[in-house]
Amino acid sequence: MGIEFYNTVMGKRFFDAQIPAFIKAMNRLAEAVEKSNELAEKVAGTASSSNLKDNLTRILQKKGFSGYIVSSFEEAKENDRKKNIVLLDDGIYLTYKADLGQETPVFGEFASWNEDEFEEDPTIYASVMNWVSDLYDDSDDEINRRINGTLRFTPYGEDEV
Repeated sequence: MGIEFYNTVMGKRFFDAQIPAFIKAMNRLAEAVEKSNELAEKVAGTASSSNLKDNLTRILQKKGFSGYIVSSFEEAKENDRKKNIVLLDDGIYLTYKADLGQETPVFGEFASWNEDEFEEDPTIYASVMNWVSDLYDDSDDEINRRINGTLRFTPYGEDEV
């Protein structure tokens, strides 16, 4: 019987250097596959909830505006809040009940964005959040003053809601 492999120079190099290097490479490969799987899960999660309403709801809730989200213009008009975020499947509408000297507040919208705008320019989410933040940071008196001045406000007629 001859010399055992692990007792040879080649055997020592194999067990002392090549096997540990192989194990390190396998560990790095496993980590890379794990990271790739995590990324794929995130992308798949986004794709599965990629409709506009779900994305906007998630963002608005994260920013603390979930109490202002409604699912119809009628609900926005009938509730006690002056400021509402109407989320529909095809867009988002920031509505307000303005005190403009009439007997009852005037119901209308400040701004709206439709699904096509979001598909064309994903950065529009930032614009929406800026508008939402501005609307909720301003007092009702400030908003009413701005409506009477230059702020864009589109009143709805009774048949439009």
